[in-house]
Amino acid sequence: MRHHPLQTAHATGVPRGQSRPERRAVHTRERLLERVRGEFAEMPCLSLTIDQSMRLFALRGDICQRVLDTLVNERVLLRRDDGRYVHRGRSAG
Repeated sequence: MRHHPLQTAHATGVPRGQSRPERRAVHTRERLLERVRGEFAEMPCLSLTIDQSMRLFALRGDICQRVLDTLVNERVLLRRDDGRYVHRGRSAG
């Protein structure tokens, strides 16, 4: 019996010949964002570079950058001219 290329594989529910899209579960992403949000809120004087953020939060560079960018876009964090990320409630100076 031949399978049509678009026929779904029984075990995965993914069409044959296609890989499952890689995506982080929404709740996992939200927990990560909440963790970083919380650290900056609990320590209002926190001022981190991307490298310091990667070490503190134990994240790969690409993931850490996406998290920080999201929090900047949500107006939680501010990226200063020197590249440091600070809580938006803190003065930029």
